[in-house]
Amino acid sequence: MSFSAYLSRAACRVLDLKCSAKTLSPSSWVIAQDSSAWNPGVICSQHQQIRWRSAKKRRHTVQPFWHAQVTRTMHPEGITTENEEFVEETIKTLYESPLEKAPWPIGEWAPKSQRCGLIGKKLGSTIMWKKDGTKLLTTMIHISDNHVIRYIPASELIKNAHLHHVRLSKRPRGALLVGSDSADPRLFTKEYFNMFEEAGVMPKKKLTKFLVTDNAILQPGTPLHATHFRPGDYIDIAGFTTDHQGASGRSFMPLPASQTILRINSHYNVLWVLGKIPGAINDYVNLYDSGLLHHRYRDPDNHPPFPTHFPEEQTIEHVDWYAEDIHKFTDESIVFEEEGVA
Repeated sequence: MSFSAYLSRAACRVLDLKCSAKTLSPSSWVIAQDSSAWNPGVICSQHQQIRWRSAKKRRHTVQPFWHAQVTRTMHPEGITTENEEFVEETIKTLYESPLEKAPWPIGEWAPKSQRCGLIGKKLGSTIMWKKDGTKLLTTMIHISDNHVIRYIPASELIKNAHLHHVRLSKRPRGALLVGSDSADPRLFTKEYFNMFEEAGVMPKKKLTKFLVTDNAILQPGTPLHATHFRPGDYIDIAGFTTDHQGASGRSFMPLPASQTILRINSHYNVLWVLGKIPGAINDYVNLYDSGLLHHRYRDPDNHPPFPTHFPEEQTIEHVDWYAEDIHKFTDESIVFEEEGVA
């Protein structure tokens, strides 16, 4: 046996371990003793089909169709400090009122509705207590300057989808692009800046796509706050973490359970969630309504603000909003009763 034929047989054994017997049978490979009869293109094409069926998230070598190139080459412009401050003030005044167009109609809640999510930034961990004295480890998440940027109809998503099951979905859903953390428009390309021009908001550092049902569509330019959720709600959190070998990847935390919101501060837009979440401090995480069956909302009188919370229309009595069984730091922890006078 020639050395090339030996390598071809070794390659087949490696692919045999990776491929499923139902999808690709090793007996279908025809490899002769002569190296000229071996066609590696056939094996690679068949093995590529197995990779596409893998449940593991594939690496994105290019941005999705709804994303544009972000950065551009910066050149020294010789602007003085006074002119720089004037330009910054002018930019802020141009984006003070994003919703200048006629408002879009607001949909009604339904049992199978899917709302938009939020982009948060991990601040760190802290301790909270229940009213019975139980100590809880919580993580603080800051909802930093979230705005709806664009609505993508379901037909456009299906047209650009590369997965077969997305095209055959029985319940096609659209998507909302949400941006977080406004930045100087001069730092980005014109193509990326045009994505935010229609919404009337400043360009964002972070963009994320959230699938929504037709009744949960929000108008571009709508601000999203921490009060999008309520204390006691269950949410799913997705972020990027690093494993023990140093490889980074997307992770949902935890599975199969969901995180519970224990406290919300509407003034600083901060959430306190139970337990740990993936990522380092100041890393971005995505927050969704829990997708678990036993945590979904079915009561029409008890569901989160739909499609989101509008502070101008729905006022909240307290700045700090706690779950029912959580001890408030403003309450007394020990109460001494006065003894009767003899």
